[in-house]
Amino acid sequence: LYQSSSDVYVSYLPLFGIVGGIMLAALAVVMLFVNEPKLVAEQKKYEEAHPEENLATDSVIQRIIAPYKGNVLFLDFWNMGCGPCRAGMMEQRNFLKDVVGLPVKFLYITEDKYREASEEWLGKTYIEGEHIYISSADWEYLQAKLRFIGIPFSCIIDREGVLHRDMNHTMLLDFLE
Repeated sequence: LYQSSSDVYVSYLPLFGIVGGIMLAALAVVMLFVNEPKLVAEQKKYEEAHPEENLATDSVIQRIIAPYKGNVLFLDFWNMGCGPCRAGMMEQRNFLKDVVGLPVKFLYITEDKYREASEEWLGKTYIEGEHIYISSADWEYLQAKLRFIGIPFSCIIDREGVLHRDMNHTMLLDFLE
């Protein structure tokens, strides 16, 4: 049987696509590890240059977290129109039961304009935790302050009041030691 060179090229094309994809993913991981110390240093430099971003002096954040002082706080920003947000909250229900009695608080934060629909859904799904409703102005302020543009977005504030970005609920236990 005779195969033209173009037939061979086409038959191997999917293989090159997969290998190319794997190579790009590997490169991205390498670049992340190479650049991580630089990113951490840049973040620290930014925070030192912007002392107004200190959580201890931020009135909006303090108004939200002050009642829970002494606990590790998981802040979960969400709204009713976000399916992944609600799915994540459903997933966290069992974890919440596992940490009962520990100094951990889940703060589910959404805009006040979603209160009625949120409370109805929360009641039906038995989502425990602290449900906090804030104004649209405070929501926009926190988006800028915490530098997030989309939801779900979550972060952890440890017992010393230090913010840890890009965290998930299972990482809470690391901050209890």
